Amino acid sequence: MIDTRRLLISLPTNKFTAWTANINGLLLSKGRRVKLRSLETMVGQLQYVANIMIQGNLFLGRLRSAVLRADKFKGTRLSSEETKDLVLWKDFLVVAHTGINLNLLTTQEPNNILRTDACEHGLGGYSLKTGRAWRWEIPLHLRWRKSINFLEFLACVVGIMLSIEEDDPSAGYCYLSATDLLRRASMNYTQWFAGEDNWVADLLSRDLVSADHEITTIINSRFPSQVPKSFKVSSLPAEI
Repeated sequence: MIDTRRLLISLPTNKFTAWTANINGLLLSKGRRVKLRSLETMVGQLQYVANIMIQGNLFLGRLRSAVLRADKFKGTRLSSEETKDLVLWKDFLVVAHTGINLNLLTTQEPNNILRTDACEHGLGGYSLKTGRAWRWEIPLHLRWRKSINFLEFLACVVGIMLSIEEDDPSAGYCYLSATDLLRRASMNYTQWFAGEDNWVADLLSRDLVSADHEITTIINSRFPSQVPKSFKVSSLPAEI
């Protein structure tokens, strides 16, 4: 349903109620085998919602894998991670039913552009608007537990979280958080640029030895054209 007065698109009540019930039915299986038909129907419904809630595509991969297993073995049991995805999708259905701002489905000029990067031992990034830069060293016991693509995505999210906390954005504020690896992310508007154009974020994620003031001086002297005059590295807030 499209509300042209409030500029919202939303999942109708009958579909919201029925599709939530379908998810609840699968969640109640509790380790029992579920049929291919049930999984195919549910994934089709969730893909329908993902057309207006683009980030939902990122949480359909495991459920599609369950469909493939069910097709091969005439049914399947859902893993704990697949079950968690279904629980998350119940929340997504609530959001879709409440209404998605139509501006989120169109290409628009960002209010703040963020550049981030990740490597096996650290994350880093900065804002082209404010010059605020950050680094985070991955603790030793957490290294090598996730793919580099996951870490790149995490860095993008951290950059947005930090900007929201420090910039107090108004409704409709648009962020473009870009990295040099996320070429296959299932979002509505993704960009990729060569690593040589992302030297600043690359250095932030890798040089975790230099002090904040030292890395600030290094970047300002080596890559002045890639950063604003206000560029400065400082620690992430404890809550992030």
